Amino acid sequence: MGDQRSGDDQEAAQRAEDFQRWLLDEHKVSLSELGLELRCSQSGGFGVFATRQLGPGSTLAEIPSAGILHAGRVRETAFGKQVLQLLARCALAPEELLWLYMIWGRAQPQESCPWRAYLRSLPLEDPLAALHGCVASAQWLSGTPLAEAAVAQLVEQRARHARLLAVLGDDGFPAAELFSFEAWLWARSCYVSRAFGWRAFPEGSLGDPGFQSDALCPFLDALNHNRKAQVEFVFSPHSAQILLASSAEGGYEAGDEVFMLYGAGLGNEALLSRYGFSLPRNPHDRVEEVAFHLPPGTSPSAAAERLAALRAALPAVVATQAAPGLITVKLSEGLRRRVDETSVELLRAASLLASGRDYDDLEASCAEKRDAAKATAAALRGMLRGTAAGKAQPRSGLLLALRRRRRTRAVLQAALKSGQRKTSSRPPPPPPPPAAGATGRAAALYAWGRRRILRDAASCATTEAEMAQLAAQMHQGEGGEEQEAEEQSEQEGFDGQSQAGLSLTSVAAPSQSSSSSSTAPQGPGREVQLPEAGRGSLGEDEEVPEYHVQVDGFEVARRTRHVMFSLTISRGDARWPIRRRFRQVVKLHEQLLEGLGRSAMKEGLPRLPPKVTCRSWWNGPQDDRFLAARASRLQTYFEALLRYIPYVDQCEALREFLCSVDVANMSYDALLDLGQALGRAGPQAAQVPAEAIAALPRRGEVSLGGCFCCVICQEPMQKDEDIRFLPCGHEYHYECIAQWVPQSNTCC
Repeated sequence: MGDQRSGDDQEAAQRAEDFQRWLLDEHKVSLSELGLELRCSQSGGFGVFATRQLGPGSTLAEIPSAGILHAGRVRETAFGKQVLQLLARCALAPEELLWLYMIWGRAQPQESCPWRAYLRSLPLEDPLAALHGCVASAQWLSGTPLAEAAVAQLVEQRARHARLLAVLGDDGFPAAELFSFEAWLWARSCYVSRAFGWRAFPEGSLGDPGFQSDALCPFLDALNHNRKAQVEFVFSPHSAQILLASSAEGGYEAGDEVFMLYGAGLGNEALLSRYGFSLPRNPHDRVEEVAFHLPPGTSPSAAAERLAALRAALPAVVATQAAPGLITVKLSEGLRRRVDETSVELLRAASLLASGRDYDDLEASCAEKRDAAKATAAALRGMLRGTAAGKAQPRSGLLLALRRRRRTRAVLQAALKSGQRKTSSRPPPPPPPPAAGATGRAAALYAWGRRRILRDAASCATTEAEMAQLAAQMHQGEGGEEQEAEEQSEQEGFDGQSQAGLSLTSVAAPSQSSSSSSTAPQGPGREVQLPEAGRGSLGEDEEVPEYHVQVDGFEVARRTRHVMFSLTISRGDARWPIRRRFRQVVKLHEQLLEGLGRSAMKEGLPRLPPKVTCRSWWNGPQDDRFLAARASRLQTYFEALLRYIPYVDQCEALREFLCSVDVANMSYDALLDLGQALGRAGPQAAQVPAEAIAALPRRGEVSLGGCFCCVICQEPMQKDEDIRFLPCGHEYHYECIAQWVPQSNTCC
């Protein structure tokens, strides 16, 4: 076996030497001048290595346009013209002509085919053998999307090859025996795994635009893949180049293998299907499609309704009925390794297919979260059982998994009782079992990585279902104690707010403020403002209530961790801010229910946002997404409430809730508007004209009238200022009284 390996190495070295000589003789490309060489790499096959230091901006590979092989170039050869003539009735595709030329060219002498040295530098075996019937690979790919795609692709290519070969044989093509199905798959695999897309080249540089294929770039396609490689591609009408990016960190030293990037974010499924290899622990691995088995007894009509509901609720996903009772869902982002939380998209799909109800992550109860998570876990475990990697776990491993699950449940119960969140510490996954050959290893790595993703996602969903179940039980048992503590804390907060607010019956004239903002004050904790799109609005045909509530955002206090919602109340031109906790809204709702008693109007009150959701149990009551959803629901609640109770002044509880104002951050003009708004009880007096105010008598320099301070602005009155007398005898600055009287129509 050692002699055979030595002979293979010598033969590979000879092919690499012939190829480098061909580059220099035919296309004037000197690898030594570029500081590069071609030789066998550790991963098998050829690789490009640096012979000197290469820094950012260095050329890693280059080939002139005359050295690029594509269908347009083959079309001009004698071989291409003959084949196109023989296969005219078969509608030969441009890439198929290139494949036939690759098969023919590698078996010809250099004199007959000028591309022989390059074609012989390509892999001797099928690069995509894992998808083309390899026994070891087929076992690992069983139950994966690649297995079904590979079978369909193999059937299609076999039928196409048989048709073309039959025509070539009937017409007496001299080298028809060269074009076996194995050779056809080899040429196609080399093309798929090595060709550069034709769209990357300038228009017209690859021949007739109506007959062009992707291009094979000798030497450029010899660079192996590394996900951390930082390269730049330059395709011009004269050449194709790969450069080390000028922004790259570091470079290559002599002896280092030079890499390129086949594509960003390529998981093992893409790498195996396009290039024939897989990477261990690929961080870009993901499972894009999840298969759901509908509950037993689901009728075809019910299955069709649930599928239609899923498509309507989640337009970003692709849902298809693969078989009766089986629906596959292609997720928009897919599942990845080591997930900490099941995606809402997956939970919604599971809930819609299992029960026909949509799942709202922000308002779902613990029972709804439990059911959605259980359906998700069942689907993922079913996919695990259908794969070879999922069946590879020995019985002892299953027993250990069951014991681990029991310990996890005990830890979750203890964590919930102590008020702590779950902390996950999964053991490292076992290494994939050995597989014979590089092809088998690539398939095993892909299958094992897929298994890890499904296992992690199923474990996460199972844990969430158990957490939701425990949370529901604890919420039922401890709801009374929590309610009592919250009400006591809320009462203290509400009393403090009321004492700092304004009276409902009188508004004192405050001092002028330099700030005119009506937003709620910022506290020491974090504050979140809602976007305009998330705020409420009325329809065009709806009657505008006299009062309007705008929920602007929320703030989490750093010390007490209480959540205060910032609201802006408006009535006519007056606007004032208030800050309320959710418990105060609940208290208002309870007061309204108590006031209505057994009246039929009690049933028409809008529904409050939920006090507790599974998300608030899972992530805590200060979770930003939960609070943002609550703020949005509060906006809807207040709009519906003010439409249902339009006469706020006749409802004491609602008026007190809306009009207990914190005046610390209100400007003088805003307080004037507020005073007028809150004072609208009886008929409005006629407006005082501006001419009458201007005609008020002016105070003389020697008269002080016993008043040294303007009670509107609270500033002292100087002798040189414009001071006016009112009929009641009071004195004010003219600028102050000119603003006050038109708005209040009163002096005192």
